[in-house]
Amino acid sequence: MRGMREIRLSGSCLKVIAMTAMVIDHIALYFVSNGWLYESMRGFGRIAFPIFAFLIAEGYRHTHKKWEYGRNLLMFAFISEIPWMLLHTDGSHNVVFTLLAGFCCIAILDQLRSHKAMLILLVLLIASATSVFNTDYGIQGVALILIFYLLRDKLLLQLLFILPLFYEFHPLGILASLGMISLYNGERGFIRGPYSKYLFYAFYPSHLMVIWAFLAV
Repeated sequence: MRGMREIRLSGSCLKVIAMTAMVIDHIALYFVSNGWLYESMRGFGRIAFPIFAFLIAEGYRHTHKKWEYGRNLLMFAFISEIPWMLLHTDGSHNVVFTLLAGFCCIAILDQLRSHKAMLILLVLLIASATSVFNTDYGIQGVALILIFYLLRDKLLLQLLFILPLFYEFHPLGILASLGMISLYNGERGFIRGPYSKYLFYAFYPSHLMVIWAFLAV
């Protein structure tokens, strides 16, 4: 038990866990028929998005280059649309747009604290846009990012809001993600420098393109 309590995860470790879970989730989605294996893989895959949402909130809190952070999210959101549209013909849009919307809402909260009416209006408009344009995870995803930002280190309150918000998803996966997030040590970890950072950004569209290539064979 003592050893378990001493386990701590850096932001880089959380990124690797989230990316691994995302790949497993997408393998199940595109290649596995319904059944226990499909459900198990997709349940494990639900670890990914809450971790990514948490990292957006933490990234905003710690970065000194907020404009650059937002610009990178916007750039890779558009890049990711290419493989996303090859895989999806339902008019939906990729999850990076949802992460970008959450980032923008945090920025509005940070900049317009003394203008509550304008703050609420802009946050509602941006969050609603994710539903209008059918981005992956949509308004629920934006709400999750805001929960992580506003309720930092308040695990019980996070649970109180997050579980009802994601009741239709695999609850064990959501709980597992929150457990891993609770082990975060506040450090960036081994993913440092511009090359590693952009490699992390590029992983999402790249793995979607690989999936599309296998499906096209």
